[in-house]
Amino acid sequence: MRIRPASGGRWGFLFRCTMGILGICLATTLSRLSLGAELTVEDQVKAAILVKLTRFVEWPGQTADPSAPLLLCLLGETPLVDALDNVNRGTPHGRELRVLVIGSSAEHRAENCHILFLSESENNRLESTLARLKLLPILTVSDISNFAQRGGMIELVKEGNHMAFKINLKASRKTGIVISSQLLELATVIE
Repeated sequence: MRIRPASGGRWGFLFRCTMGILGICLATTLSRLSLGAELTVEDQVKAAILVKLTRFVEWPGQTADPSAPLLLCLLGETPLVDALDNVNRGTPHGRELRVLVIGSSAEHRAENCHILFLSESENNRLESTLARLKLLPILTVSDISNFAQRGGMIELVKEGNHMAFKINLKASRKTGIVISSQLLELATVIE
């Protein structure tokens, strides 16, 4: 069965008005969706920092398999997934850098990661997640408030118009991860 609008009269007018309103609603919805998908400058900067961190960190046993990729994992809900698609990842330490989204509260799948970014959505589970990972050579990074004081390794902190770092050296040393002195010079170090 095919529905054809009446060509004239009252029903034709109502059909054209209804279709016009539906078209406007659809256009408005699509424009809002595309606006919501836009990345903020802050997200783009965080993504670039995550990639650059790989150049200033050495993992224990890093030379065991130099052909194995470095895994940058994202835990929780974060717009950084899209931002990392737009960043030139390069080949830190001559290795491919792969991004892996492991979803919320899946820290048990994080054990093969080299860098783990914990999103704000993981704030309520932060202590338990860090406790499970504390002896594994995984560089933990987050923008959660007081992340470094709570046991994380690198906290990204927005200060005015730029990003700063807080680095928990005690946490990184426990895992055998070595953070470059060049990066430490740029950071607030927490012992």
